[in-house]
Amino acid sequence: MNERFVLCDGGLWMYYLGARGKLSWRGEPIVPDADGQPMSRLSAPGWWATNHEATTITVRKPVPAKTIGYRLTDPMTASERFPNTLTLAEWESRSPNDVEWELYTAVTEPQPDEVITIDGPWLRLDGTPPPTDDDRTWVPRLPDALRNRPEYYHLFPGELVGFRDHIKQLAQAHRYKQFVFLDHKGKPGVYVSLQVPFDQPITEYRPALNRDGSGSRPRKGKTVTVTARRELVLDVPHRIAGANRAEAAARWDELTAHYQALLDEASVAACSHCRGHGYVPQRAEETSRG
Repeated sequence: MNERFVLCDGGLWMYYLGARGKLSWRGEPIVPDADGQPMSRLSAPGWWATNHEATTITVRKPVPAKTIGYRLTDPMTASERFPNTLTLAEWESRSPNDVEWELYTAVTEPQPDEVITIDGPWLRLDGTPPPTDDDRTWVPRLPDALRNRPEYYHLFPGELVGFRDHIKQLAQAHRYKQFVFLDHKGKPGVYVSLQVPFDQPITEYRPALNRDGSGSRPRKGKTVTVTARRELVLDVPHRIAGANRAEAAARWDELTAHYQALLDEASVAACSHCRGHGYVPQRAEETSRG
């Protein structure tokens, strides 16, 4: 089964190297070459890019240095029992103990890199470039024959899951957030309670309470800033569907902006005259008229 794929977009040639594209050396990725030029790693696993259609793609895998013998760490300690140098065969015949391991240092010889050629043929995919890797999970609806072909996932219809949790996190980060719940009191969606300040700061004195609930002496109370409470129940879907991943991602971003706008609208400072209720009590109205 062919596992070599290529996409071309705006002069950028993107190659899916599969398992060969995941080579690493001591925790660092190995950069493949396209006709001798280093390729650029894309965020999608296994994908690498170059600015031309490659004729030959190679990977240079480092090879560990070869041990060819041993020498004394301190040549001044050389003796008949402990010669200055030992061949590999002499070292192995001595069955070295801890003392000898402390006295001797391995002599190594660098080895040339192993050059791996990634052969084609390359199957050219008709679709968009591989998506930027992010924390959104894409669940494609693939034909059975393609379920083990991740390079195709973003090109097929599917769903981005976790959108409701995404909006919940958005609400939790709001500066006026009081509470955020999912499916609060049996109501599906994201419940958000905000404590919004008034356009003109309002304070009130609140006496401290005794253990029995009765009011304490005035000097034990405190003056607090009063806020208006705003509640929203956002009907947020858990999944965002699309004809492909790019379409679903665009819809995800569009709905995120929509719910952010609702939160922003609910964050407008409350009217200090009506206390955020939308009407002015009769006594307050008479007082304001003088």
